[in-house]
Amino acid sequence: MPDPLSPVAAGQPLGISAQAWNLVTAAARDRRQPPRAPDPVRRGLDWGGVIVARAVNDTGADLRENRPATVTGIGGYELPEGGADWQRRPVLTLGVPARATDWVCVTLEAIPAGETGAVAVDGIVLCEVDVGSGGAATYARPTPGSTDSLTGGSRGPIRVLHVPAAEGSTRRCVVYLRESATPGK
Repeated sequence: MPDPLSPVAAGQPLGISAQAWNLVTAAARDRRQPPRAPDPVRRGLDWGGVIVARAVNDTGADLRENRPATVTGIGGYELPEGGADWQRRPVLTLGVPARATDWVCVTLEAIPAGETGAVAVDGIVLCEVDVGSGGAATYARPTPGSTDSLTGGSRGPIRVLHVPAAEGSTRRCVVYLRESATPGK
């Protein structure tokens, strides 16, 4: 049986099934969709190995890049028919940490108040950490009431992999977020 989607020349009979016609028209409709806002992943940023989610900043203030925020809500968003666009929609809601045990993600881009942006929920990322004057933190945890930095120490749900040699107690460190740091694990 010939391929119903193979090209035809002028004057040849067009023998196309309803199923093939529906595929063609569906593809044409998809191409007519209005352009979407650029997605940071599609802008060429590569967070290799990091699990990235879209999140709404509900903290009441702008969030800067490489900052911690608490996940205060998951899901509850209407998905389009077929779910084709679900990854472009926010799946998390961000807030200010209330407890040192809150589930934390790290912003991968600046997210203005009320806007949507990319956050890391698992993997190795850069994050501001208050490592203290000695800079010897091996773990970190959320800082209640703050999205400026994590609080470093000898215990916590987030592993600090590298503390740069720098002045000041707050430094941009390499941290390992892992799913086991989420509540209920």
